[in-house]
Amino acid sequence: IGKVSLIELRDSKCVKCSGFSLLRDYLGKAGVRVFENRSVEVDSPEGKKLLTEHKVEKIPSLLISKDLDYYKTAPQVINSSKALSSSGYYLVPPLTPPYSEVASGITRGIVNVTIVLDSSCAECSSIEPVLGFLQQNSVSIGDRKELDYSSEDGKKAVSDYGIKKLPALLISDEVILYDRP
Repeated sequence: IGKVSLIELRDSKCVKCSGFSLLRDYLGKAGVRVFENRSVEVDSPEGKKLLTEHKVEKIPSLLISKDLDYYKTAPQVINSSKALSSSGYYLVPPLTPPYSEVASGITRGIVNVTIVLDSSCAECSSIEPVLGFLQQNSVSIGDRKELDYSSEDGKKAVSDYGIKKLPALLISDEVILYDRP
């Protein structure tokens, strides 16, 4: 009783995918006795079996044994998870992006940014504080492009997005997967 098993389903090819280290730390500090703590690659035979058995939709995901019910911290962790499976594990989906969708194999939550600026303007504001804010709030930045507003691509961006002031920051729609900022 009270010996919790943690099995993280992960895909090592998704280097930017989030993990569960903070949740593991939380459980440890809350006095949860973790008997088993391991990672399983999704493309391994065991990983494929666990994906099917637990109807996993996003990677990484964490399987937590029903022994967690023994602890008072259980409701907080389980609230973010699906119901207890028939095999006695709770499924906790990724807590934050980026993650990989099992059905499509697509990595979601990597935000691409385009900065439209006037490279001849030395006194113009910098967009770096905004990018820093995004990164401090765990937003994973992927591709970063800079366009001068007078270039062909810059003129197109100004026209397509109705940009009136520079610098401007264009953010891909993957940002909506984040709870904040």
